[in-house]
Amino acid sequence: LIITTNNNEIEYIKNELKKWYKIESEKIVITRLEVLKKEKPMMNKLSPNIIKIKEQKKRWGSCTSSKTIYINSRISMLKVDVIDYILVHEFSHLVHMNHSKDFYNLVEEIIPNFKESEKWLKENSYKLTL
Repeated sequence: LIITTNNNEIEYIKNELKKWYKIESEKIVITRLEVLKKEKPMMNKLSPNIIKIKEQKKRWGSCTSSKTIYINSRISMLKVDVIDYILVHEFSHLVHMNHSKDFYNLVEEIIPNFKESEKWLKENSYKLTL
């Protein structure tokens, strides 16, 4: 990514980076969902009303009771397996709107090694800021 500007303001550059990450995140979410739906048949049974990419300070994703899934605009900073975990995690909330045993069983059914991604996020999220 190359940002050319006469404007040396850090905020301007930061905003341009945020825009770029949002665009990249939209692309990668679409791509990874296509792959997940091919590789993990259960994903085809989980359908949100809408998926939105937005800036979130503390969360990588969220799911509302109206079946809207929000994905952090910085998701493109992550490793592919971690991106997949976040997507599966949020899609699993379409069935279980909590973090119950049933919820985690569903996540594990789709991504058996999800705990590795969860651990990676806990250890590395603080590094991934703009």
